[in-house]
Amino acid sequence: MKEKLKINSLKKKTILFVLIITALYTMVSVGIVYHVVEEQMMAKHEVCKKAAVESLSYSLVPMLNLYDYKQVERAITSPLAYNSIAYITVFDDGGTLVRSVAKQNIPEDLDVKKYNITDNDKVIGSFEIGFSTEYIDKQIRTTLEALVFGLMGFFVLMGLAIYSLMSRSVVDPLETFTKTVKKMDPENLSPRVNIRSEDEIGTLAASFNRIAENLGKSQKALRESEEKYRNLIEHAGAGIVIIQDELITYINESGAKMIGHTVEETINTPFTGYLHPDELFRVLDRYKRRMAGEYVQTIYETAVKHKNGSRIDVEFNIGVITYDGKPAEFVFIRDITECKKAEAGLREAHCKLQEAKAEVDKEVKKRTQQLSAAKEDAEHANQMKSIFLASMSHELRTPLNSIIGFTGIILQGLAGELNVEQRTQLGMVYASSKHLLALINDLLDISKIESGELEPDLEEFNLAEAGMEVRDSLKPKAEDKGLKLILEMPDINVLSDERRFKQILVNLVNNAIKFTEEGEVEVTVIEKDETMEIIVKDTGAGIKKEDLQKLFAPFTQLEYTVSEEKGTGLGLYLVRNLVWLLNGDIRVESEYGKGSIFTLTLPLKRRG
Repeated sequence: MKEKLKINSLKKKTILFVLIITALYTMVSVGIVYHVVEEQMMAKHEVCKKAAVESLSYSLVPMLNLYDYKQVERAITSPLAYNSIAYITVFDDGGTLVRSVAKQNIPEDLDVKKYNITDNDKVIGSFEIGFSTEYIDKQIRTTLEALVFGLMGFFVLMGLAIYSLMSRSVVDPLETFTKTVKKMDPENLSPRVNIRSEDEIGTLAASFNRIAENLGKSQKALRESEEKYRNLIEHAGAGIVIIQDELITYINESGAKMIGHTVEETINTPFTGYLHPDELFRVLDRYKRRMAGEYVQTIYETAVKHKNGSRIDVEFNIGVITYDGKPAEFVFIRDITECKKAEAGLREAHCKLQEAKAEVDKEVKKRTQQLSAAKEDAEHANQMKSIFLASMSHELRTPLNSIIGFTGIILQGLAGELNVEQRTQLGMVYASSKHLLALINDLLDISKIESGELEPDLEEFNLAEAGMEVRDSLKPKAEDKGLKLILEMPDINVLSDERRFKQILVNLVNNAIKFTEEGEVEVTVIEKDETMEIIVKDTGAGIKKEDLQKLFAPFTQLEYTVSEEKGTGLGLYLVRNLVWLLNGDIRVESEYGKGSIFTLTLPLKRRG
């Protein structure tokens, strides 16, 4: 009996669920309707009571005043037509019964009410009415019987519709799902759920199919991996052994060959029989301690015994595994006999190398001492050179200034008129003297920088005013070549060496004018936090990429420059050193044939 009542399928559970829901909805609906109908009928009953009482109170007054009791009887008989009135009794002002009418089969549960009859606030009689609610109960029962059958029919149809929908969309797909799953087993993951819907079950089926497919691939990969590693172990160059209860339960071909035996000869034999006597106690002790749960070194060198009795140096790499449900040792055995021989050779070579190193160290120490002495001599010579250049520059500038001054006076005609040839020759003398003076000035500055004698003269000056002075001094030279000189600087105060700043800017702008035949030379300034970038851009000959590295080297001039005006080759070298002196940096970008951009970065306030 219990087996028959057992609900073990989703369909039976669905049917039971639909029946329960149908019964619950029917009961709830009947209860609601009963409550509503009862309220409506009772409200109607109260209205009828009130109407009957008011009508009788009004109509009985004249009849009682005239003592027309027959008319009273007719007046109280007509209300009996109402279902709610069971009987009416009229009394005079003394309480004597006047008339009484009643229906047949009066119910017991009457609602009896007594009311006074008044005329001009004077009680002239009274009447008693028995109200019945039996008809309300009958009407409610009739309504509920019809409603119950109607609702049951409606909910049964709804239940069938819900069952049909659930069967198609849930129950049948899940039964298909279940049948497919029952067909699967660890060795057969090929069955697939044939559900193509786009709802959650369809998504679940698709996910299940993907998982089954991935599991199938993983299972195949696992088998292939097992086969691959089995082959690797079987054909590994090193020996692989599994030891359990001090017996060799597995050994590969390489391990058996290493000790001169076959696999069949070694299986289920004590592993101690293959250890070299010198190592037997140490290896066995480590094995027992490891099997007891102690931590023992897993990689170490030892020796095994060949079938012919010879010693074989090996390295054991040991791990503890579970084999056939019991703890065992997995031993990776590497023959290190040749390594031992090589180590001996290396030790001998190392000794020889140490001896050779000692000789080299002795020679290096000797050469280091020589280089140190040579370095000191070079530094002294460089210092003497700087001192010589500084003193000679002073000695040379005095006569040169005299030559330039007197040559200028003669060229101005203050000493008399000059012919064309004389003016040409004196102009060459004047230009050469100016060139030589510039070279001497540059040499003097460089010597001061290299000897550490040059210190910046820090003062606050206006950047725009300094730029204007540079522009005014070089504008005639630019106009002579038909170039446009653009110099824009912000009206800000900076703390630096004004003279060296102008010297740097003059050098850069002069170079730009010198090597530009057409176009323009532009100088702009960009403020960045506590620094400024001064950008000198020209449209001149440009510089080849391979020449950028030697641009700031001393006494270097590029051979392909188009300018006929020759320099000293010290300008940019001096510029870079002066920029460093002011805690700045300089970089150059150039494209040969299109022009160059020199970017000078200086602090707005140079710290001492």
